[in-house]
Amino acid sequence: MTAISEIGNKYGRLTVISRAENKDRKAMWNCLCDCGNAKVVSGTHLRTNHVQSCGCYHSEVITQIGRLNKGKSDNRGKPRLYENYDGVLGKVVGTLNRSEQNGAVMYLVKCAKCGEIHTRNAKHLKQSQEAQDCKFYKPPNWSGFEREDAIIRRQYGISMDEFRELLNLQGNGCAICSKPITALRRRMNIDHCHETNQVRGILCSSCNTGLGHLGDNIAGLQRALKYLQNPPFTKYALAR
Repeated sequence: MTAISEIGNKYGRLTVISRAENKDRKAMWNCLCDCGNAKVVSGTHLRTNHVQSCGCYHSEVITQIGRLNKGKSDNRGKPRLYENYDGVLGKVVGTLNRSEQNGAVMYLVKCAKCGEIHTRNAKHLKQSQEAQDCKFYKPPNWSGFEREDAIIRRQYGISMDEFRELLNLQGNGCAICSKPITALRRRMNIDHCHETNQVRGILCSSCNTGLGHLGDNIAGLQRALKYLQNPPFTKYALAR
């Protein structure tokens, strides 16, 4: 599917200047913020106003809120538990005027990894739970490999580097028809033996599907070759 062109469009403080490399099959766009910083944003996040600046606007608002709330205590005159937190997740720079439904205080934390401001409650800080909107966030069950790499390692037993090397060995095309193969839909292009699970090569979707329809074995291909060399209609026509 062709991505909707966003070049020249303006969303909040961001102006789209060019197309960026896709990420997780999402169309990404190079944007220039009014403050002069560059930021890569997905088309979905732009159109839904999920991202409207390089982060400068959010930082300005959060910093201002932090200044207003810094040092405040609760109604009992006691300091908030993590008001002076400075640890694994970063440093608390203030609190929000609102709290969660259960009454938990929401802290404004300057992230130790990305430097942006995230909202965390006391439980998050106590258990060192990272904010998922941090650009360096990795889930607790992360294998140590990027998403596509982890998937093909699990399904086919090869790494992304091995995939690229094999594709390069094939001349960056299908091992049967030589049609160029892009990195898109790479998992569907890895051909393997269904009995041994051994990877055989990288095929275009058409050739990969064709092998499956012919039984994925030499006998099926030989029958198809025999059919092409000796079409039944030729014998039928000669017999008439």
